[in-house]
Amino acid sequence: MTGIVFFVCFITGCCLALIRHPIFGLLTYVATYYLHPPSRWWGVTLPSIRWSLVAGCITLIAILVQKRKTDPKVVKERRGFLIGYMCFIAWLIIQSTWVMNPIEHNELIWINIKYIALIWVITSAIDSEKHLLWFCWSHVAGCAYLGWIAYTNHQGGRFEDFGGPDISEANAGALQLVSGLFIGSCLLLFPKLKHKVSALFSLPLIANAIILTGSRSAFLSGAIGGLFFNHAAPIRIRRLVRVLSLVATVAFIILANDNYWTRIGTIKAGGQQIQGVDTGGGRLEIMQAQFKMFTEHPLGCGHRCTATLSPMYMDDKLLTGKSSERQRSSHNTFFTLLVEQGVPGVLFYASFLIWIISKIAKLRANSKLSEEAITLLAPGIIAFMISICIGDMFIDYLKSEVRIWFIALMIAITIQTKLQPVRNTKVRK
Repeated sequence: MTGIVFFVCFITGCCLALIRHPIFGLLTYVATYYLHPPSRWWGVTLPSIRWSLVAGCITLIAILVQKRKTDPKVVKERRGFLIGYMCFIAWLIIQSTWVMNPIEHNELIWINIKYIALIWVITSAIDSEKHLLWFCWSHVAGCAYLGWIAYTNHQGGRFEDFGGPDISEANAGALQLVSGLFIGSCLLLFPKLKHKVSALFSLPLIANAIILTGSRSAFLSGAIGGLFFNHAAPIRIRRLVRVLSLVATVAFIILANDNYWTRIGTIKAGGQQIQGVDTGGGRLEIMQAQFKMFTEHPLGCGHRCTATLSPMYMDDKLLTGKSSERQRSSHNTFFTLLVEQGVPGVLFYASFLIWIISKIAKLRANSKLSEEAITLLAPGIIAFMISICIGDMFIDYLKSEVRIWFIALMIAITIQTKLQPVRNTKVRK
């Protein structure tokens, strides 16, 4: 029955995208991303197809068929980022002539081509404040669903069974949940009661799932992101945000168990090797080995070459896997780019950080003094973009899709906050 309901809703969403508005296709895409039938027990009753890809393609077709004109401000806002992104993909294509793992590298190329299309689709489909809210709510609902999965299926230890293509393991799943926590917190601040009630239902599930993952990187990035959330809050509600943040912190401390705090406490070990304790140790040694890889491959050796080269550059104690196939992957996005995409990869990442900082400054300036409800989303988007940049220092998030969603959200909300004064002026006239 569950599979039938999903199939009917999926077809309905795709049809509404073609008949009414592409936003329905985008919401269907987000839903299929979280539900991910292949990893659910009820998915065996459905055809074996790439549901998210189909929903994404339907949304793209709907945008093209309906010939919706994208606001020139949106085109201008996203143009610079997309041009830079295409240059990065061009470098990946050039690299494909000498990479060590052609199959893995080609997969990275196609994933990034998909992400460029996804940014275009999201920024084209979200053409109003209402649609922006719908997208945010679909994301929060998806994270709440992950929280429910963790609550009902956790049987001890770190929870790593969320399902889905790139959120199944603990750290990636926790990062996804942190993004939902920040956006859900923003929606809690909206004046309408339905937003507050829905957020109050979703946030505890999301917070509990973050705890069950035991992710240290999510704890650090979430804590730092939370500080920026408070700093970026509009002046008119900043005191309220600080009070609610304090209440949320106390509630989180109470909700978390001793096992969680024991694991988080290992952060103080600074990566030192302690027998019988998982401190995340060895990562500094891994980075040192990666720097040696870089010096011998300054133009990069292609996606996943860190793992390929690791047996030649790292002590066996740092490697994982079977005796004949022991390797170690990167645990830092910057060092992943340094080794695998070389100097150009690092330059692209630096350019990305500069772009993020400039957009955060612009978004904060647009929303700081505005009294429009849409500006209440700005703290969450800013906080998560800071969080994922912090997370990059501990985990390889090179292929994280939620980063792409929030890049598109930054573009969409920047445009919506710019349009608000124009609309208000027309009303006054």
